[in-house]
Amino acid sequence: MTGKIFKSACPYNCFDCCSFNVHVSSNRVVKITANQEADFTGGFICSKGRAHASRMYSPQRLRYPQLKTTQGWQRITWSEAYTLMADKIKTAQRQFGPTAVGGYLGDGGAGLLKNTIKIFLAHLGGYTDFVGSICWGAGIEATKRDFGAVLGHHPDDVKNAKTIVLWGRNPLENNLHLVPYLQKARQAGSKIYLIDPRSSASAKLADVHLKIRPAADWALAAACIHYCLQQGKFKQDFIRQHLTDQSGVLPYLQALPAADYHNLLAAAGIDEKAVAELVDDLYEAGPATCYLGYGPQRYQNGGLNIRAVNLLWAVTGNIGIQGGGINYANQVNQELFDFSFAQPQTAPLVREMQLGYFAEEVLTAKPPLQVLFICGANPAAQLPDSANVHKALAHIPFKISLDHFLTDTAAQCELVLPVTYFTEAEDLITSGMWNSSLKYVSKCVEPLAECKSEFTIFQELAKLMGLNGYPDLTTTAWLTRAAAKLAVYNLSFTALQKRGYLDSPLQKQVPWADYQFRTPDGKFQCLDKEQLQQKINSLKKNRITAQNEVQLLTVHWRDQINSQCVLPQPQQLPLLYLHPTTARRFGVTDGQQALAVANNNSLKVMIAVTEKASPFAAYMRQGVSKHAGGPVNSLTPAGVTDIGNQALLNEVSITLRPLTEADTDN
Repeated sequence: MTGKIFKSACPYNCFDCCSFNVHVSSNRVVKITANQEADFTGGFICSKGRAHASRMYSPQRLRYPQLKTTQGWQRITWSEAYTLMADKIKTAQRQFGPTAVGGYLGDGGAGLLKNTIKIFLAHLGGYTDFVGSICWGAGIEATKRDFGAVLGHHPDDVKNAKTIVLWGRNPLENNLHLVPYLQKARQAGSKIYLIDPRSSASAKLADVHLKIRPAADWALAAACIHYCLQQGKFKQDFIRQHLTDQSGVLPYLQALPAADYHNLLAAAGIDEKAVAELVDDLYEAGPATCYLGYGPQRYQNGGLNIRAVNLLWAVTGNIGIQGGGINYANQVNQELFDFSFAQPQTAPLVREMQLGYFAEEVLTAKPPLQVLFICGANPAAQLPDSANVHKALAHIPFKISLDHFLTDTAAQCELVLPVTYFTEAEDLITSGMWNSSLKYVSKCVEPLAECKSEFTIFQELAKLMGLNGYPDLTTTAWLTRAAAKLAVYNLSFTALQKRGYLDSPLQKQVPWADYQFRTPDGKFQCLDKEQLQQKINSLKKNRITAQNEVQLLTVHWRDQINSQCVLPQPQQLPLLYLHPTTARRFGVTDGQQALAVANNNSLKVMIAVTEKASPFAAYMRQGVSKHAGGPVNSLTPAGVTDIGNQALLNEVSITLRPLTEADTDN
């Protein structure tokens, strides 16, 4: 049978959101390649993208609905699964009210139709929703407070930058299609900085690597702003006309005593010469653009970290100009889509629980949570304080996991439903991170075995439960209505289907070029002086760093997106990367097994000694456990950031000791 090529896009929660060609023969995906016609993808895709075909046909992929019984997992029919879910929902809401049913929606697979779980729950009359973020929430809120919206420059605009700062960003592993833009800019004379506690793969892209101390991004930015104001290297016109400093943070930083300034330098681990060089490149050798990564916001002061960097860019006049700007995320397309047509006429009663305090919220909830749908997420491995997250999940009587594999979370559920891969159902994907193009996801092959899409599952369940008003539409009709606003720009969902991708009509080459910010007064908003002052004052205290502890960072890496593995692998002990000085301090060596301990929890690890690690922090890769000792997040504490309601994945210090025979037996 002659093969066929379908247009599609990668569903992973990634900066790049690549455009794909899906090659099909005899109703089977045989390979996935780059759609070379599409902007921002070009002629290559990463190993995660190339591995999709292998992953979707993995022997471990879920193929049938399964119910947990005292004898183990039992295969059931879809009819039985629907009847069981309907009965559990009705019983829970009758006994405890509408919020006894909840939904947990993650980013395991992108697509507009993945969001239909929230619409289904709304039609029940009420539900419990899990709010906050485990990845970027503090930075999103920080950007909204400063600019009023989260917008990014067009990727092409980096060619206009003379200085490029990768602040906690690691494009060689996590934003691969930004790399050609950076390389061209560097060849044309642009200077690239990497600001990161460790020597990530992207250090090779940089002319200068500032090896900052963990969580001290705010200190470096504040020191730079002080230097700018002291040396007269600031854009007076921008500050006077387009900036609101209600709390007086700029006069405070300008008049900062020398002792406080040097405390900032010490906190950041950066000397004044490096600050002077960076400021000169931002102010005099600009324009300067900043690509922020998703590490600086994962501390308790995560919002402050991002707002301080934003303010540095504002003070140096690098906002609203070609080659300038802050690129944290790019949510320009949010206003293009409208699901109001699918919502119930009466607004549902919604109870919110915080992701950062998942265990506490669930265990103390009144009324108790009785039924929980989990879509595209693996909270048992992804959330902090995972030991108590496991207890909280066990506390919920009936949990339904919609997934491709039996993850840590799915294994704790009572009902597991096999969902379609992105190649098996129609959808529309756009990223809120870097590029803003719209991608059509074709149905390339029939679903494997008895897999169903989340869209179909909730539509069929709604029909069984008699939820009047729930749209009984095809996927094409649903997406057409959701994307109806495209007509304002002489575009349509039909045009997107035909071409496979469209440039966003809302993307500007340079956001904020008119200096009309979406804040209440239309100006850029400075961070609060009181918060910054408290942080600076805390540096005056004589704090002694515990020699038996080291800060732990969990980082993204090239072969995996959070718990969404390329392929399920036999799990080995996770690697804990240590700087040689740290390894000597703890008496461990490269290749040695050790026990990492924090918050009364422990994790068996394999030591990897490398000069690329920070002397001030150890780091581990994010990922699943299944099981080899348990998830990395067994070491991370519950809690949320200063703003943005984000989990504290990097706010933990660990102790280390070599693994003993007693540890091996446990």
